[in-house]
Amino acid sequence: MSMNIDKAYSDAHDSLLIEKNDFTENHESDELIRRHAVSTDKLIKLKETIEETEEYGGQLESRHKFQHALLNKVTASFRSTYILLCYNSFTSAYQDIRFQYESFATLRGLNDDTENAGRKWDEYKVQAETVNGLLHVDPSTFPYDYVEYLSSRQDSGKDKMANQSQSFKEFYDGLSESAAHPYRLEGMYLDGEYEEDNILDITRLSLSLLYGVICEYEKALEDTLVPTQLENEFKTIKQVSIGGFGQEVPAFLDDYL
Repeated sequence: MSMNIDKAYSDAHDSLLIEKNDFTENHESDELIRRHAVSTDKLIKLKETIEETEEYGGQLESRHKFQHALLNKVTASFRSTYILLCYNSFTSAYQDIRFQYESFATLRGLNDDTENAGRKWDEYKVQAETVNGLLHVDPSTFPYDYVEYLSSRQDSGKDKMANQSQSFKEFYDGLSESAAHPYRLEGMYLDGEYEEDNILDITRLSLSLLYGVICEYEKALEDTLVPTQLENEFKTIKQVSIGGFGQEVPAFLDDYL
């Protein structure tokens, strides 16, 4: 049986990309997701400014490189979350949240171990290409030991936050219950329809983690001039991301307020 792939693709495209939300109404979730979009865009631009300007990127040394590499990955995840919410793709958005949470925990663990982090980076930067003092790495060229090191830093960050706040453990457990694992049946019919509660939940979680990420990244660079030189950029991202919470700031962000 022959098929006109071009016509079939056009039909599939229209079917898969359901009507897009534009978040321009006055729903509670709309303001939050607008803040999420602006924060994400400004975070991406900050990252690119540091990478593309020798005055800033040249200050990053080995002890900063893992943190910057993590920032590069997690900014893509924040962007993905916004796009997924535009199309009511809640299952994948919750998976993004888990990635953002683990990135935040890893950043926190690395910032407690900066000198070892620098030595580890130097040890494992084989076959990496240097651009403006920043390393763009093909993961297949790295020994597995660096993954074990970052995993240990992630565990350290998780443990520190769990010890500080019971709500953080509840937060992590909640991610597993919200379609983060394929073997959990809860939320199997989340996707495809506009659902205010899910949009609110995902946006608040992602915004809180974005705020934590920018705070930890700023902390990673505190022994350079970058946070002072780009003070307005850091400050704006923090103000926009945290501004949507009012008095309901997640407990695990207390250290940053």
